[in-house]
Order: sequence, then C-alpha cells, then structure tokens
Amino acid sequence: MKINVVIADDHRILREGLAAVLNAHGIRVIGQAGNGEEAILMARELKPDVVLMDLEMLDVDGVVATRVIKQHMPTIKILMLSSFDENEKVFEAMKAGASGYVVKRVSQEDLVKIIQACCRG
Repeated sequence: MKINVVIADDHRILREGLAAVLNAHGIRVIGQAGNGEEAILMARELKPDVVLMDLEMLDVDGVVATRVIKQHMPTIKILMLSSFDENEKVFEAMKAGASGYVVKRVSQEDLVKIIQACCRG
C-alpha cells in the first residue's frame, strides 16, 4: 500500500529533508506546507493518508490546523512533530484529534515505521 503524506513545517530545510527521507523509503510526499493554513488547504485538496504536522508554526499552529483538518476530514491521520518530549501543546493536539506525536530527533527508520503503523490504525 502506497502511503501519501503532506509535511507541514515552517522550516523549509526540515520539510525538504523529511521529504527526501520518506520518498527514499517508499512513502510518497504529495505536498509540503509552510504553515498550518497551507496544511489545511493541502489536506482538503490532496487528501493525504497522513499529515506530518509541526506543533509550533507561525500564523496557524499545528494544534489549530489539526482541529480543523479532523473536523472536516476525520479519516486523515495526523502525526505531530515536536522538538520536545513533553509539551502542553502536544496534549492539546492529541485532544484535537492527532493520532500521535514524534520527537524530531527520531531516526529515519523509526519515523517510517511510525507512519506505517499510523496508517494501519
């Protein structure tokens, strides 16, 4: 099963690096968003299996974007990206409908496994 992913992060270099890693592991990156508003629009338009969403972005943050996406597109899985193990916003994002969260220092292999597991339910 091909997994389609949108990456939402306000750091372009991180988005591009994640896209290269995921594409190399057979996960198709179909969109890259620089903020939460773009992530919402891409989720509506592209209907990915998973949105890999940075927790803290300018303008619309990951928590708000998660809430909106899950309200209108409940089948899309959302994995939060955070630089911190514990963050009040991580818990807010989980309440908003995120399927899980990943700390940015995760290995490539573990990230791929987490995305695959997320898609399996």
